Amino acid sequence: MREFGRACLVAILIAALADLPVLGATAKPLGFVIQAQHAQLADTAAASGSTVYAGDSLGTDVGGSLRMRIGAAQLYLLSTSAATLAEAPTGVSATLMHGTAGFSSPSGAGIELRTELATIRAQTAQPTHARVTVVSPNELLISSYRGALSVEAEGETFTAAEGNTYRLVADPQDADVKPAKRRRKAFFFWLGVIGAGTVLGVWGIHELVESPTKPENR
Repeated sequence: MREFGRACLVAILIAALADLPVLGATAKPLGFVIQAQHAQLADTAAASGSTVYAGDSLGTDVGGSLRMRIGAAQLYLLSTSAATLAEAPTGVSATLMHGTAGFSSPSGAGIELRTELATIRAQTAQPTHARVTVVSPNELLISSYRGALSVEAEGETFTAAEGNTYRLVADPQDADVKPAKRRRKAFFFWLGVIGAGTVLGVWGIHELVESPTKPENR
């Protein structure tokens, strides 16, 4: 009986050990780092070839940068920026906390950028290159270098046309309340012409006013 008990225990241990590789393999990589300078990945120094997973945090120091490949698309952070990665129905979602992030995709698919104010993704299945800067908790700069963008904010969807930069500003009178807790009627966007000396935007969430100044080619 004692020998039988030992045999059962050994069998259980072998089965448990056999399952370990399977458990460890459940985390599917999202992509890998192709360029890093003064950057961090999941609280460690980022290096070319490092694998990135859902839930990883990304960050860059002053003068730093980080670029990664996710499928056929690329995602990058510029100096003093921070973001986190997650899986999304469209591929990968990067939530930008501060700083500047951008993405490029040969088919427009694979990556979306999220902030407290809006979610930005390619509008069509065409080559797309976009960049988003968090100016403050209540202001974004959204640039479309190539391809039209879809900008979703507070249940509304706008189009950011190719070759333009847009400013998205939440109602300053409601600035102390996080977007998720703002009342619908109290949440407004001021979308003004960037670089203009006077306010040419309107109050409301029904219109985008694009900048006449096109961003530099990338």
